[in-house]
Amino acid sequence: MTMSEFVEQVVLNGDRAMLDDEVTRHAVERAIDRSRAREPFVACRFSRLQQELSPG
Repeated sequence: MTMSEFVEQVVLNGDRAMLDDEVTRHAVERAIDRSRAREPFVACRFSRLQQELSPG
């Protein structure tokens, strides 16, 4: 399951049971931790607003 699929199920569809599944919850927590660990190394943060406003 991808992060976007998890978010879709829990947030958009309101499937709170996904949070009760320990395996899925821990996998998502690990993915979030990995993402946060990479933040200091990301040279340029992506901003959709900046992309839409920049002349192209």
